Amino acid sequence: MKNKMIISMVTLMVFAATFTGCGDNKIDPDNVQIEESVSEDTSDVQEVQTPAEEADDTAEASEADNSSDAASIVGVYARTYTEEIEDEPISQEFSYTFKEDHTGVCEMQDSVDFKWDDKQIIFPDHSYDYTIDGDTLTVDEDGMKTEYTKKSE
Repeated sequence: MKNKMIISMVTLMVFAATFTGCGDNKIDPDNVQIEESVSEDTSDVQEVQTPAEEADDTAEASEADNSSDAASIVGVYARTYTEEIEDEPISQEFSYTFKEDHTGVCEMQDSVDFKWDDKQIIFPDHSYDYTIDGDTLTVDEDGMKTEYTKKSE
């Protein structure tokens, strides 16, 4: 009986893993760019930029325009999340680090590099709008506004 139960559970887990998959495979329809026409003559082919390449162009353009604004934004903005697991409080710090060269690092469960301009944090496959008011960074993370506080240097 135990063997049948174990075999059933293992089969169920394999079945669930097969159909669940791993990772986030969402496609943002706003960032998908499709070339409308096809031509054998390559003289009229248009170059299509990925969101990351667009971020490079945007960051370079805004770097020249906002060099004084960049200095006030540069720094680490953090938020501590606390959750109880089995009656034990577990805390984790999430942060955004803005660098002078309009790059940065998002530290959540993983570290993810990003580029930024005066309105958006731009990741390779998506972007978030943000505002800064004093030492408070507010990020619109997929419709949920989350506040982070600038750390002292």
